[in-house]
Amino acid sequence: MKNIFFDNDGCLNINEAIINHPSYKKILEDDIVTEDELRSQSELVLSLFQRIEDECNESQKSLIKDMLIEINILNTISKMYNLNTSFE
Repeated sequence: MKNIFFDNDGCLNINEAIINHPSYKKILEDDIVTEDELRSQSELVLSLFQRIEDECNESQKSLIKDMLIEINILNTISKMYNLNTSFE
């Protein structure tokens, strides 16, 4: 089975996946994020959540929810840390 989350060195490859994803490339091709692009991306994310609701079993949904919570906590505290350390 192909490793989806990690590269050959065992490092999380999500940043590379984001940069190479068609949605990201299309939105940032002009280096401007518009309200329409933000709305469209939001709708896409909501549709993916609906697919998860429809297609995954309860255990899978629970794992996905836990991962989403933890990754958003990491993102939030990373931003807080960077703000705190930028003033030092």
